[in-house]
Amino acid sequence: MPNLTDDRQDMRLGERSDMKDEDKPKEYLVAEVGELRRKLAESEASRQALARAVEKLRDSQRKLRSLLDSSPEPIVVYNARGISLFVNSAFVRTFGWSREEVTGKRIDYVPDECAQETRETLARLFRGEKVPPFETKRMTKDGRILDIHISSAPYRDKNGGIGGHIVTLRDVTAYKQAEGERLLLAAAVEQAAEAIMITDREGKILYLNPAFQKITGFSREEAIGHRPSLLRSGKHSDQFYQRLWATLKKGQPWKGRFVNRKKDGQIYQEDATISPVRDSSGKIVNYVAVKRDVTHEVKLEKQLQIAQKMEAVGSLAAGIAHDFNNLLTVIQGFTEMLLLDKHPGDPEHDDLGKILQAAENGADLVRRLAAFTRGGKVSRKHVDLNSLLEEVKDLLERTLPKMIELDLQLDKDIHKVRADKNQIEQVLLNLAVNAKDAMPHGGRLSFTTENVMVDEERPGEHVGVKSGTYVLLVVADSGHGMEKEILDHIFEPFYTTKQPGAGTGLGLAAVYNTVKQHGGFIDCSSKPGVGTTFRVYWPASGGDVEERQAKPPTEIKGGSETLLFVDDDRYIRDLASKTFTRAGYKVLTASNGHEALDIFARKQHEISLVILDLVMPEMGGERCLEELLKIDPEAKTLIASGVAERGPGRKAPAEGTSGFIS
Repeated sequence: MPNLTDDRQDMRLGERSDMKDEDKPKEYLVAEVGELRRKLAESEASRQALARAVEKLRDSQRKLRSLLDSSPEPIVVYNARGISLFVNSAFVRTFGWSREEVTGKRIDYVPDECAQETRETLARLFRGEKVPPFETKRMTKDGRILDIHISSAPYRDKNGGIGGHIVTLRDVTAYKQAEGERLLLAAAVEQAAEAIMITDREGKILYLNPAFQKITGFSREEAIGHRPSLLRSGKHSDQFYQRLWATLKKGQPWKGRFVNRKKDGQIYQEDATISPVRDSSGKIVNYVAVKRDVTHEVKLEKQLQIAQKMEAVGSLAAGIAHDFNNLLTVIQGFTEMLLLDKHPGDPEHDDLGKILQAAENGADLVRRLAAFTRGGKVSRKHVDLNSLLEEVKDLLERTLPKMIELDLQLDKDIHKVRADKNQIEQVLLNLAVNAKDAMPHGGRLSFTTENVMVDEERPGEHVGVKSGTYVLLVVADSGHGMEKEILDHIFEPFYTTKQPGAGTGLGLAAVYNTVKQHGGFIDCSSKPGVGTTFRVYWPASGGDVEERQAKPPTEIKGGSETLLFVDDDRYIRDLASKTFTRAGYKVLTASNGHEALDIFARKQHEISLVILDLVMPEMGGERCLEELLKIDPEAKTLIASGVAERGPGRKAPAEGTSGFIS
C-alpha cells in the first residue's frame, strides 16, 4: 500500500511558497487550478450580480424618471441643501426653464411677496416636520405670476436621514380665476336687484335669489320645489302661458311682462326674460328667468301719459279759448258801448245788461280754459290753507247732504303756500263733490293738513317733482271706493264712471292740472268698500313776498294821437276803432302784418302807437314787430292778444315791445 504518510508529507512540502511550480507535486497543481477556477467563477458571478444590480438600479431610475416625467403636474426633486436634482417635462412647460438651466442649481422663481413664507416652509421641511399641502405663488421665466398648489414628500438617504424632497407644483391659476369668476357670479346673482329664478325642464323651481323674496314676499323654502304659477294673478289667459312655453321649448328666449300677485295679494308688474340653459350636448336642462319689478315705472308712464293727454287737451282748449275770446270781446265791447248810451231806466238797459252778464260768464269760462292750458294768468299770493279750509267747510256744510259728516284736523303751525286762492278753493270743492258722489248714503269726509319734507327719493315717484318742504293736504272719504282699473285712469281728461250727463270727466283732470301748475303733486289710494284718499302736496312758501294791491279803476282820459290797430278779426277791428275814436283818438286798422307794415312805412311820423295781435294769417304779430322796428327802432308798440303771454308752446313776445295786453 502506498505510504500515505509520505504522500501527505510531500503534499505539505508542495505547499511551501518558495517551491517552484515545476517542483510542486502534480496533485497539488491540479488542486490549485481548481481553486483558482472556483474563485474566478465566484468573481464572475459577483460581477454579473453587480452588473444586474446596477442595471436594475438604472432601470429603476429610468422608470422613476419616466414616471415623474409623465406626470401632468410639475415635479422637482431637491437634495438636502435645496439643490434641484431633477425637474420633469411639466415643470419645463409650466415655468419655461429648460432642465439644463435648473438642474444642479437653486431655482429662483419665488416672488418677493412669498419669499419669507417659502424660507419658513423649507426650514420646516428639512427639520423633518410634516407640512400639509398649501397654496402660494411662483414666477415663470418670462415673469408671469402663477397660483400654485404645493405638496411635498421626503426621501431618505442610506443612513435613514432626510436626503431631500420630491415637490409637486400644481398650477391652479386658471382654476382660481374660474373659481373667482364663479364666486363673483354667485355674489352678483345673490345681490342683484332683479329677481333671478332657475327651474328644471318641467318648470319646477330649483333656485331663487334674495331679490325674489324681497319682491314677492315668498321665501326660498316656500317657493323652491313649486312652479312659478304660485305668482299667478289671473290677469293672463291660458293662451298667454301656452305661447310662453311654446317659445321656450323651441329653445328660444322669451321676453315679456307679467302681471303677478305677491304673497300678500298685492298685484305687481314685472318685465321678464326667460332663457333656456343647455348642457354640453346642446340639450335643454334648465330655464333661467331674470325679472325686474316695473310697477313703479308703469306708474310713472301712466303719469306721463296723463300729462301728455292734459297737454293735448290744453292745446285744444287754448285754441278754443283764443277764438271764443275774440267773440266775447266783440259782444262785451259793443254791449258796453250801447250801455253807455242808455239810461238805467231805459227798457233796453236791462236787456243789454243781461247780454253783458252772459258775455262775462263766457269770459270767466275762457279764463278757466286758459288756466287749464297752464297758460292762463295765475294770481299767486301767500295762502293760509287752514283758513281757506275753514271757509270751504262753511260752504260745504250748507251744500253737502246732512248725512255726510265733515271733519277738519289741521296742523296749527302749517306753512303758507304761494298759490292762487281761487284755484285751491276749486280743487277743494272738486274733491268734496267727488267724495259726496262716492257716499250716496252718507259717510265721513275729512280734511287734514301737515308740513312734510319730500326727500331726494320721493320725487322719483312723480314726474318733474322737486324735493323740499311741502304742505300736505289729505282729503279722505268713507265711500264705496274704486277698483284699481278705475284708479289708474281717474286723472285722465274726459274719463268718468258717471252716467251720461252727470259729469264731464274734467273735474279731477282740472285738479291734477292745477296742482301741477303750482309745482305740487297728487296721489290717490282707494279700495272697494273702504273709501278713497287724496294726498295733495303743495310747495310751501319760501319767505315773505310783498303782495301788490289792485289799483282802483281810473277814468279813461282819452287822447288825440293816431293809433295803428292790427288784428285779423274784422269785428275786433271795428270795436277797437269805435272805442278809440270815441275816446278821441284817430285810428288806422290793418288785418295782417303786411298791411300794417305798408301803412306804417307811409305814415310812421303820424303814428304814435301800434297795437298788434299775435296770431294772424300771412304775417303774425312777432314778425311784424321785428319789421316795424327795422323801419323805426323807436316805434312804440303793444302786443294785444287772447293767447296767453307765456302759454304752452309759446315763447315770450319779441323784445322791443312796450308791453302785453291780455
